[in-house]
Amino acid sequence: MDDKLLQRYMETFYGYGNYAAPFWFIGMEEGLGNEKEEIVRRLKQWNENGGKELEDLKEFYSAIGRPEFFTLLENRNDIKLQSTWAQLCRIVLTATKQRCDTGAVKCFQKRRLGRISNDVPSRGTCLLELLPLPSPSLGDWNYEKWSKLEILSSRENYKKNLLSIRIAYIQSLINYHKPKVVVFYGVTYQSYWQEISCIPFNYQESNKISTSDNGVTHFFSINHPAAMGSGNAYFENVGELISKVL
Repeated sequence: MDDKLLQRYMETFYGYGNYAAPFWFIGMEEGLGNEKEEIVRRLKQWNENGGKELEDLKEFYSAIGRPEFFTLLENRNDIKLQSTWAQLCRIVLTATKQRCDTGAVKCFQKRRLGRISNDVPSRGTCLLELLPLPSPSLGDWNYEKWSKLEILSSRENYKKNLLSIRIAYIQSLINYHKPKVVVFYGVTYQSYWQEISCIPFNYQESNKISTSDNGVTHFFSINHPAAMGSGNAYFENVGELISKVL
């Protein structure tokens, strides 16, 4: 693995879509990352694309060998829903008073989620990751085997070196671009979301959603789509709450 390129990727890459989008979603890190070859392909493609902060989700994933989320493949009669992305799509569709059945969610994932340019700007999305490297789970850490970088010798060392830098940068992005809505997903990371927003959250027990706003941006902290008990209705409810502030 090219450690110099890996270091640059960690310092530069933040996610997918367009900072001008009204809907921003911020998670802890991407999934995947089971195989070294997968990360090598990712780094190579990112470098060939110019080493940007934001990629186009559809174009990037298709280029690194995961087109099934956007393109109809042989022997399949539809695209594959990605479980986390599907609920983010559902939130935007509900918030903007659109249908949010499975067909509509697949269409949104395929055409609009995390796109650099969007034919419907009012439904544009920006997907950011607090940490840059994909990992199958919080309990997995493969990079110490794949890289000689000291920062990657453990997940703890990785977080220690990057979290404060990336929190500050995401804060600056929000302050500069002033998105209408920022949705943090994964309540395990609530302390990080609090740092980014700089505003106390109000927890709504009935909805299991935390909210705050600074007069410009409305912040929502919600369950991760993979969390137990968080079905479609939960994310539709998030969308309904967001619709009230649009």
